[in-house]
Amino acid sequence: DPETQLFKVIPWDYDDILRPFPHEGLTVRNKEFADKRIFSLEESLDRAIAGNTELYSRYEQVLKKTLVNLDSSSLTESTWQVINELEQLSSDKSMTEVTLFLDKSSFDFAQAKEDILLSLKFILNRRKWILQELK
Repeated sequence: DPETQLFKVIPWDYDDILRPFPHEGLTVRNKEFADKRIFSLEESLDRAIAGNTELYSRYEQVLKKTLVNLDSSSLTESTWQVINELEQLSSDKSMTEVTLFLDKSSFDFAQAKEDILLSLKFILNRRKWILQELK
């Protein structure tokens, strides 16, 4: 957000923002730069940061600042923002039609909510661990 200088959840992040592992999977993710604290290496920018000592050092500084600012209450609030938006979208019949058009099974909001809350628990624990590692 340009006004607050803080990161916000944006709609196209919903497929990643609450996941415990990246799209490429942990095995592929850990093939190179396994020791780096970068969530995913699916993009060339991710690999460029991980592979450059100076960039990676700056990345860790920003990561630490971000994790300090994203305390557990902020993360919980963002999670509930996602849950509430998904609840609204799941009640929109046109969204269900789009989902079926894409050959996906019907969206189960209750299951999604349960999965997201489980992911939040993982994220809160992971945040704590990363902050301890960055000291």
